[in-house]
Amino acid sequence: NIRRELLKAVRQLSDRGLLFASKWAAEQAYDVCHHIDDVDLVSSSSSPIASSSSIPPVTITHSVLYDEEFVKYQVAKTYFDLKEYNRAAHLLKDCSSHLSFFLRGYASYLAGEKKREEESFETKDNNIINSSLRPLQSVLQAKHAEGKLDGFGLYLFGIVLRELKMTEWARIVISDAVNEYPYNWSAWLDLSSVCSDWAQVKELKLNEHWMRDFFYAHVLLEIHHNGEAMKMYQQLSTYFPSSAYILSQKAIANYNMREYDVGEAIFEKLLKQDPHRLEHLDVYSNILYVKEAKAKLSTLAHTASSTEKYSPETCCVIGNYYSLKGEHEKA
Repeated sequence: NIRRELLKAVRQLSDRGLLFASKWAAEQAYDVCHHIDDVDLVSSSSSPIASSSSIPPVTITHSVLYDEEFVKYQVAKTYFDLKEYNRAAHLLKDCSSHLSFFLRGYASYLAGEKKREEESFETKDNNIINSSLRPLQSVLQAKHAEGKLDGFGLYLFGIVLRELKMTEWARIVISDAVNEYPYNWSAWLDLSSVCSDWAQVKELKLNEHWMRDFFYAHVLLEIHHNGEAMKMYQQLSTYFPSSAYILSQKAIANYNMREYDVGEAIFEKLLKQDPHRLEHLDVYSNILYVKEAKAKLSTLAHTASSTEKYSPETCCVIGNYYSLKGEHEKA
């Protein structure tokens, strides 16, 4: 059951502080066809999902935590949620479960990112390296050599390798991560970021799974193979008929193909069903800019600004609006 697996993933991802991936899984679970249980996913070879034969059981389960470690994890997670990353990592330093190990490593990574951003801002130097990367690489590499990393540990190791510019190794490790635990959408996006072209993607040794089809469609859209991407999203829509994510990807594909009227209609539908959704509003504003739809762009700028005034998407929308008005300095 796709919905059951996605809802399970929401909790597993959230427990590890992977909030973007948790949100993505929750949205797909909400949007998945209510009658998915009655659909034979293997029945049609023309469907990209059909190639997945059946959804493999999630191989990662919460480790059995002793009471003291469980309480430590709960406290550390509250620190993590409040962005007290060093504090969370320190509390978990003697914990042994996969869950605690990942949260400790991820907290250390984010603490390093936070420090790097602060130092970059203060010194105006954009080449500062996350100081947590080398210590994390050492720990994770040792665990990897012993075969003691679960899907989340592999994902963290892959992120560290990518940030250290070890791209080829990162590609292999993140591939292993999504094979071990396919429901982490952030891992799929990071895998896309270490593939330079479609040839590299096709060389990846990925298990057959319907999440792989989301990944393939995403990559095809990124490299502007818009027609092929649209075909895959159309097939995926059979099982996720009201997915806002799929609709937005279709809108982007139409924008890339200069089918501005179709793209505009899709974005209007998205805004109608979720007026506070900011994802990809910058692309919608590009469409309205090209069509010189000043009134609609003004309305969109007001809506986005009232939702979250200084988000990157809102800034792009407002910038396009000022540019269309000829106020280029403001834009």
